[in-house]
Amino acid sequence: MEDESNFTNLDSPQIQEIVSFLEFCTSSYVFAYDIQNDVLSITADAIVKFGFPSRRFSHALRTFMQIVAPEDRAVLMHNIDSITAGTPLTRLSVYHLLDKSGTHVPVKIREKVIPGEQFKSCVLVGCIDVEEAADLDKLTGLLSEKQAAAEGFIFDRLSVV
Repeated sequence: MEDESNFTNLDSPQIQEIVSFLEFCTSSYVFAYDIQNDVLSITADAIVKFGFPSRRFSHALRTFMQIVAPEDRAVLMHNIDSITAGTPLTRLSVYHLLDKSGTHVPVKIREKVIPGEQFKSCVLVGCIDVEEAADLDKLTGLLSEKQAAAEGFIFDRLSVV
């Protein structure tokens, strides 16, 4: 585990922005990801539901990729790449995460980038909400395009090679 991260270097406006964003997430699994140092902090309940190693751990992207369904990994990497490139600052994504019972559970991840002095030192904060089966398409396990648009989902069309 890495001791140094941007979490200890946040200034007051950044902390206020993080708190204001996460206020509505109290029933969700809440996280903060220090992108530059690849350190993730997540609520304890997420460790119980999913296979995260601890509440705070390094090599976070590699660890997270292990619990993301293989078919969602390209979209996740595309989203991380767009974040590190500077856009967008707020996003709603749908992935399938492997829970401790071995089932890929559909989740919505609402996230916001809190930029630091240099964009590379930004922190990604957000919440993970497990989707109820009734809200999802029974064949794909995803929101319909209409439902996703109503939720504010950003449609990124990726070409699969």
